[in-house]
Amino acid sequence: MRKNLIIEPLISEKSTLLASQGWYSFRTPVNLGKKEAANIIENNFKVKIIKVNSQVKQGKKRRSGKRFAMTKSFKKILVKLKKGQKIDIFEIET
Repeated sequence: MRKNLIIEPLISEKSTLLASQGWYSFRTPVNLGKKEAANIIENNFKVKIIKVNSQVKQGKKRRSGKRFAMTKSFKKILVKLKKGQKIDIFEIET
């Protein structure tokens, strides 16, 4: 397992809806594999992962004055947790 990898939760309206169904989303570097991401998430959050899906989100072209620049590409990892487990970061307080 590689060290110093930043895996951050991807919190949006859609991801909080999916979190209520047991799917949690994370933003990771593009070169990180599914198994590595699953191991890191299991170790950091002390949960058991059943299934992992991933998508690569390509960077977009953005304009800044007269120039165009590209935003960074990233990989979106969706993990399904064992029944009864949850990650507190995604919980909504009402």
